[in-house]
Amino acid sequence: GWLWFVLALLPMSGLVTIGGQAYADRWTYLPHVGLIVMGLAWVADLWPCAWEKSSVRAGAVAVLVLCAISTWQNLGYWRNSETLFTRALELEPHNFMAHTNLGRALDQKGELTRAAPHFARAVELNPTYPIALNNLGTVLARTGRLAEAGPYFEKALAIQPGFSQARQNLGLLHRLLEQRRSAQLVK
Repeated sequence: GWLWFVLALLPMSGLVTIGGQAYADRWTYLPHVGLIVMGLAWVADLWPCAWEKSSVRAGAVAVLVLCAISTWQNLGYWRNSETLFTRALELEPHNFMAHTNLGRALDQKGELTRAAPHFARAVELNPTYPIALNNLGTVLARTGRLAEAGPYFEKALAIQPGFSQARQNLGLLHRLLEQRRSAQLVK
């Protein structure tokens, strides 16, 4: 059981960072099967005849019922990304990943004025997170605040030079600013 837990947890242990798995508890579901097996084996070794007692069976059923109730209560939060990350922020308001993901969900719905504060908060909480910097720059540019957007793309690229989305957004921004300057000259 312990070996299962350790081996299954290795890819998300943070020894090698692959993505945002360090921030998501769902990555620990499979490893915890090992702990459950280990706990059941321990109980079976301590009390070999324990399962024969009705109180032990009743306790096991009660635990399963409590888990089912908890699951039922939490399913509503998983309805969509907006409800999920709103709930995450209710539980931990300083979670920069939840702010970024809620901002993205709102952005995808076209609610830029609601998305922008979440991207800004994510940048405030973690000013070295290039995705939040890029997203904030994108929302600012899409709402017509072109001059404010550039520094966010530039900072994202300073942190992660190979960030192609930020590079593309910065290029598009420069093209838009040039078009705006050219249009002013024609008048």
